[in-house]
Amino acid sequence: MSVDEPTLVGRTEQLRRLAAQVADVVDGRGGVAWLDGEPGIGKSALLRSTVAEARAAGCEVFTAQADGVSSRLPGQLIMQCLASGSTGVVRRSASVAELLAEFASVVGERVSDLTSAVVEGAVSVVERVCAAAPVLIAVDDLHWADDVSLMVWRQWGHTAQQAPLLLLAAVRPAPGRPQLMAVRESVRAEGDLIIVPGLARSELRQLAEQTIRAEPVGRLLNLVDTVNGNPLHLLEILWWLARVEWIDVRAGLADLRPDVDLSRLPDSLASVLTDRLDFLSPQARQFVSNAALLGTRFSVVDVATVGGQTVTDMQGAVAEAIQAAVIEEAETRLAFRHPLLRRALYDSAPPGQLRAQHLAAARALASAKASVELVAEQLLIAANGLDGPIVDWLIQAAPRLTHSAPRMAAGLLERALRSLGDADPRRETMSVHLVEATFQAGDYAAVARIAAPFRAPASSSAERAREAWHLAYALLHLGRPGDAMQVTLTAVALKPMQPWSARLTALLAMTQMVLGQYEASEANAVKAVDSGRALGDALAQGYALHALSVVAAAHHTDLVHHRALQVEALALLADTPEALDLRLLVLNNRAQSLAREEDWAAAEAAIAVQIPLAERVGASLRLASARLVSAQLSLSRGRWDDALAEVDSLGPLAHEPSELKRRGIGAVIAARRGDPVAVDRYRDGAPAWSVQRRDLHRQSYHMIWACSLTHQARGDYATALSEILDWAEPAYGFRSIRLLELPDVLRCALAAGDRTAADVVVAAAKDIFERDPISAHRAAADWCRGLMEADADAVTAAAEHYRRNDRPPALAGAMEDLAVIQAGRGDRQAARRSLAEALTVYEGLGAAGDIARAKSRLTDLGVRPQRVAPRQRVATGWDALTFTEVRIARLIADGWSNPHIATELHLSRRTVEFYVSRMLRKLDVHSRVDIAHASIAHV
Repeated sequence: MSVDEPTLVGRTEQLRRLAAQVADVVDGRGGVAWLDGEPGIGKSALLRSTVAEARAAGCEVFTAQADGVSSRLPGQLIMQCLASGSTGVVRRSASVAELLAEFASVVGERVSDLTSAVVEGAVSVVERVCAAAPVLIAVDDLHWADDVSLMVWRQWGHTAQQAPLLLLAAVRPAPGRPQLMAVRESVRAEGDLIIVPGLARSELRQLAEQTIRAEPVGRLLNLVDTVNGNPLHLLEILWWLARVEWIDVRAGLADLRPDVDLSRLPDSLASVLTDRLDFLSPQARQFVSNAALLGTRFSVVDVATVGGQTVTDMQGAVAEAIQAAVIEEAETRLAFRHPLLRRALYDSAPPGQLRAQHLAAARALASAKASVELVAEQLLIAANGLDGPIVDWLIQAAPRLTHSAPRMAAGLLERALRSLGDADPRRETMSVHLVEATFQAGDYAAVARIAAPFRAPASSSAERAREAWHLAYALLHLGRPGDAMQVTLTAVALKPMQPWSARLTALLAMTQMVLGQYEASEANAVKAVDSGRALGDALAQGYALHALSVVAAAHHTDLVHHRALQVEALALLADTPEALDLRLLVLNNRAQSLAREEDWAAAEAAIAVQIPLAERVGASLRLASARLVSAQLSLSRGRWDDALAEVDSLGPLAHEPSELKRRGIGAVIAARRGDPVAVDRYRDGAPAWSVQRRDLHRQSYHMIWACSLTHQARGDYATALSEILDWAEPAYGFRSIRLLELPDVLRCALAAGDRTAADVVVAAAKDIFERDPISAHRAAADWCRGLMEADADAVTAAAEHYRRNDRPPALAGAMEDLAVIQAGRGDRQAARRSLAEALTVYEGLGAAGDIARAKSRLTDLGVRPQRVAPRQRVATGWDALTFTEVRIARLIADGWSNPHIATELHLSRRTVEFYVSRMLRKLDVHSRVDIAHASIAHV
């Protein structure tokens, strides 16, 4: 007899909850649902039903299924998911197809960090699709997903809080990896965790009746009651019984034949599934056994390669396996009808035998020139046996594998290197590939550890020179420029082949520049530029030009040449994929230089190039640097809410200098707003910023300034000054705090009665201007001289500069000091006007700390301000939105996605996401649709 494919039985409550989720996403409200249940309980059926319902409702649908083999590649599951497309009612538009092609190209090009690139690219694609239609992403067996794919899933979960995105996963309940459990707990807290229970007895009987088209009775009914509520177990038993013709149907009633021996029945789901495979011929059984090595989905060509056959040889076996409902067609590939069928077959072999089979499969696939990723998947499971021809294959495949999966490549290369003898001629090449793979994986500490035996290269070969270059660059990233210089000096002395000689000389110039050895750095950089030009090597020229630009600014104070070198380097590096990190570094330095000159538009333009590029290639450190420069711009221009949006959405950062700067900017704003609790929050857990930490000295000034401002608010100017004096480097005096508000330091010195420190500050301001004669430094010098000499005209000139150049905080500070000078001269009416302007600006900034200080100073001089307190900042409602948030709301109302908004406003996608979350809280709404309605209502 035959059996039918049954409909869903006993899942009314689960289907209702899932249908509500689909209805919500169609209405513009996203969500996350998690189907949790034992194998075979019906999770996959519920997932398929929801996919069909979402397609019928007009959703764009992306689906994928994870397994224990093909899901080992980082981000592979996500790439499969986004490539799945939508086959429902909504036709994929050309723009969406372009987005997916763009994502594929991003993860296929040379990136800084594959993990970050996949995460950023996948989130960006989905957010843009969500701007055109509601989206469902459904993944079966998520418990097999790789860590990168789980990171993407978590980020998609954040997107679902703001966009019409429904995430649906089917997962086993057994404890798993910490990353998976973290995702599950986030669903428990903010999504819909749906436990899929076993079916009740009556539901199992109904399922059996649908399947065999007859009512079960007698011993068959008793058998139905023994499957512990597992519908797949029941269906497989019924299929098995039908296949051996043990069911007798009469007058609509079904029972087992009287001669059936129940002891011969398989007693577990695994054994039922394995017994299903016993019905196959030896040829078909071998075919599905080879297919199981490749995962749930596979190509016939690959299975034929593993089995040493041709596709024609296997046609009969393939047809038999399809007829037996073991496998099924899946677009251009084949797939096991149920993952548990594949798992039962796979687990039936002993572990040692499985590893041997995977190794044999890897060798066969490598010989057939299959994709390096497919061969690597097999080698990862094989664990041992990386020798002979496989080592030769790995050496050839290393560049491609390093490009697509650097961590996987590093693991395989390290295993292979251990298998080679000390005299093996392949060791040197293998070690070079290992260092490069580890470097591309972003694990610089591991690069330093792995390359340690090769720190003094024994040969001048190009391979060893490349290894030395990666090691030195990693050491620079680790804050060890001295060690980096020794590596490059040793490598350069061996006179390696070009272009590595020029590149190492350029890197030597970089390390010397970092160490302050400017003359040596300049000499080596000029040499590297000349060599690079002769060779046409952009990488050597780029690093050397970067070193020269820093030397021009720090040593020669030639800002015109400094800027010209940056422009030259950027033009040269535009089409050099290997120099992505350097290009981002130069862009960051250029943005800072332009900001120092108060050329806000040009600085923002540099940031606008840097942020999307860093997001696209996964350069997380450079992205953080760009966002911190953006925060610094907002801090200087009085856009403090925008600065806080950057620093609060960024952290915490693993890179200590960046984390210190991030916290410092937040602490400065908190201090100026008179919020000591927030200052402490930013200070707590910050990296140590003592004077002895030279690697953090440049990033410390914000935190020092915040501490000083906190003491100023209490009227303790002596302590406020000592904070800065203890931090300033004696070798540089106050030149080391040029980005700190020198007039603020002078104010502390005068209030503390420290004339010596005051003289040093004024001299430092004058020195900075003479060395770097830009208008911003002239204004600071005028302000300091005017404050020191009670020269109202000089301070007025500074205030006019800040008014023209959009620096409200500095304008308010200058007007406050001008009021003090005017009051000291007895002109209280003028002092009152100046103070009024200062307080107006402070109030707009919410600078309660500055207001308290200004009131105290002027009250002591007999000038009482008309306003005595800052206006209360509105916390909720439309009026609570900042200028930037209103702009974002308008763009949301026009249908813009977060990535599009980020591009338009020169922000990162994460920053826009943070803004939208904050807007949802302020407006007390639940979706972007609600934000759009609020925006339209306030036009």
